[in-house]
Amino acid sequence: MISCPSCGALNSDDSSFCRHCGTALPGRTGYPAEDMPNRSLAPGIVPPSPPIPGQPQAGPGPGIQFVPRNSGKATASLICGILGLIVFPLIFSVLAIVLGQAAKNEISNSGGQLTGAGSATAGIVLGIIGLVFWVIFLAVTFAL
Repeated sequence: MISCPSCGALNSDDSSFCRHCGTALPGRTGYPAEDMPNRSLAPGIVPPSPPIPGQPQAGPGPGIQFVPRNSGKATASLICGILGLIVFPLIFSVLAIVLGQAAKNEISNSGGQLTGAGSATAGIVLGIIGLVFWVIFLAVTFAL
């Protein structure tokens, strides 16, 4: 049994980390004892194993780029804008404007992770056109 240098809990001989506090046990992870990192974690959290020399590391590194994805709100805004011209202009046109503005805010705050600003703008424009048509329709209907 190996005693944890941090909390004193007993661990099995094949343990690399303390099962109680998560601290790395000396001589078990490939680190020299004086270079041991402090791995104090909440109970039940297993710390990551040390990197293996010569193997690629997980996560973005040099030469790895994120592929931006399209904003779902921008697509929904465009669809609502189109539907606002065809059916229920009051409901879908307002939705297109609201979703389009939310998508533009989301895209600008994403740091390049999201695309679709053109779709959001098109949804907003179609929503405005749908509302203008609705107002014209109401004006013509009540004028007669």
